[in-house]
Amino acid sequence: MPDVWIDTRGTALSGGTGVATYAAGLASTLEQMGITPDFLRLTLGGEVATPARPNALTAISCILRALGPWVKIRRDRDGHPYLPYMFRMGNTHLRCFGKPLCLKTPAPPTIMHWTYPLPIKIMNSVNITTIHDIIPIINSDLTGINPLRMKKVLRSVAENSDHIITVTETVKQQIIENLGINGKLITNLYQCAGITNEEARLLPKAEPVAPADAFVCVGRVEARKNIRRLVIAHGISRTTRPLVIIGPDGDDRPDLSPVHGQQQVIRVPWCARHSLLRAIAEARALLFPSLAEGFGLPIIEAMSLNVPVMTSSGGATEEVSGGAALLVNPLDLEQMGEAIRALDEMDMDTRRALCQSGRERAKFFSVNSQASRMKKFYNNINIKYSLH
Repeated sequence: MPDVWIDTRGTALSGGTGVATYAAGLASTLEQMGITPDFLRLTLGGEVATPARPNALTAISCILRALGPWVKIRRDRDGHPYLPYMFRMGNTHLRCFGKPLCLKTPAPPTIMHWTYPLPIKIMNSVNITTIHDIIPIINSDLTGINPLRMKKVLRSVAENSDHIITVTETVKQQIIENLGINGKLITNLYQCAGITNEEARLLPKAEPVAPADAFVCVGRVEARKNIRRLVIAHGISRTTRPLVIIGPDGDDRPDLSPVHGQQQVIRVPWCARHSLLRAIAEARALLFPSLAEGFGLPIIEAMSLNVPVMTSSGGATEEVSGGAALLVNPLDLEQMGEAIRALDEMDMDTRRALCQSGRERAKFFSVNSQASRMKKFYNNINIKYSLH
């Protein structure tokens, strides 16, 4: 079996991120294949927390180490790899030399999975980088990320990685068209999505954060998620079911004001994952009319929970939903309002058929399906592996 490492760019951040979900799914996929991955940690012991901002002496040390040709990975007493401030050093090296920082270890892994485009690579390993989206480059008005800097990072990472993987065909084509990277170096593998059996078992015990049978929207509350138009469309539909918006504040603060007196908009800024899943499971429908996505995890989570989905036509959301959701033009308020009204008044037979299509679609993103895709990918890049 190949020795495989995964970085902790997402999992080391308290609170969790979409990248953390991706990393956890990647680990589950590898375990399904009979591979136990190790994690390249930021801290000794691998605590789930970002190391504190370095003091002046440590910061100077990081800069000096980043100016060298390579930095050595450390090992804890159990042999697990870790390297404090490696992302900071990688960014410094990129700014100075225009290429990723090399990391060195006496026993490098066969494969290093970077779950996010980081300016770092491990010497004498197959470095595989996941690019989830390039939204700041193609929709720069929807994020606060500098598109020129991101393009520089992505090009450098792509040129120095052995292979790039994406989570949708949409993102793969966007990378080819906007970054000029050879498509032969990019493979779309999708990703694990949905809920685990353990999460499903714990749902009834989760603390409720939303009224049952409400319309639910999940994600960062920002312009990119099309929140203001969703609130207006919900009002246009004249439904009496509340709209529950669950997620942290994003780069901006969309207006959540109701558009008429009877409309009810409920804001849940944060909740535990089990409570979030319970809110989705008990919802009338998930409303996810995002303006730009690389994947759209809530779509498959809702489908896994037997809940209808409304999402945006075109791009990654239409690709991921696979014909099992109501699709709308996210810029068309009337069309969105009509879709919400249809979900509000949908008869049981139609709803049951839509949910069944969703459950079938969700199976495509199961850990078994992902393991099959990963096995084929490893074989295609000449990593010797046999799935038993």
